[in-house]
Amino acid sequence: MQFYKYWARATASTYTPRDETVFRSATGYSNRSIEEAFRMAEQRAEQMSKHWADANRSEYYGVGIGERPIREAVIEQFSDGDQTDPYAIISRNSYGVLVLNVTDVLFADVDLPTRLPKKSLVGSILNMLGIEKPEPTFEQRLVEKIKRLVATDPTLGLRVYRTAMGYRIAVTSRRIPSSEAKAKEVLKWLGSDKLYVSLCYSQDCYRARLTPKPWRCGMRNLLIRFPYESKEVEAQFENWKREYESVSSRFATCVLVGEFGSDRVDPRVESVLKLHDHFVLNDSKPLA
Repeated sequence: MQFYKYWARATASTYTPRDETVFRSATGYSNRSIEEAFRMAEQRAEQMSKHWADANRSEYYGVGIGERPIREAVIEQFSDGDQTDPYAIISRNSYGVLVLNVTDVLFADVDLPTRLPKKSLVGSILNMLGIEKPEPTFEQRLVEKIKRLVATDPTLGLRVYRTAMGYRIAVTSRRIPSSEAKAKEVLKWLGSDKLYVSLCYSQDCYRARLTPKPWRCGMRNLLIRFPYESKEVEAQFENWKREYESVSSRFATCVLVGEFGSDRVDPRVESVLKLHDHFVLNDSKPLA
């Protein structure tokens, strides 16, 4: 997983051939020290300002998914015994929610379609007359897809959750590292977002949102990016966080729908899902 403990921001300036001053800011990161992170930030800021002044901007604006680490604050890490590399990390993303990142417990979010598929005029008339069966709902199609998946691979066990705008599916029976071909196969079969599939592979982890989205709770959006530029900016974030934690406590992220396939549960998966469910489940609250 491409996460770092220390983050810093630096700004550098240079002059264009027209004698205009160019300022560019950049972030640096390290797992050793804040000083090392700051040195990297300074170096990157100098490179960015120079390339911008030289009009060679594509080098810094054409970076693909996975070529940079995830710029999020690490809230908590989980590892086995004396292992140094964590198997799970809770981080806070760019809009302020907590996210579970895990190396080998497959999570797939499947969004509801934004538009219903069009039906032909003849089909609509036959449906109204009761001659033609109604089209299956998205939920029914997803359940059939899940049943076909576990039928083709009886070793798979799946847990299904409802989210505010779709479904979340976790593989319970075994661990599947996100870099394996099997991960892509399962994610694509379930209809997971292509961007998410690419992110899982390149960042070497799956991601599952743990806390409600602010705007679904009626909250103002978080406009402050991590790492914070100053103590004053960090204080603004802390004020936002206190309000968010108070408001979001009235909502839930998921509701459990059911389980399919193998009833075997991998011990690591069980501990990860226990952590996940602690944050996301509350049947008495609306989803957000």
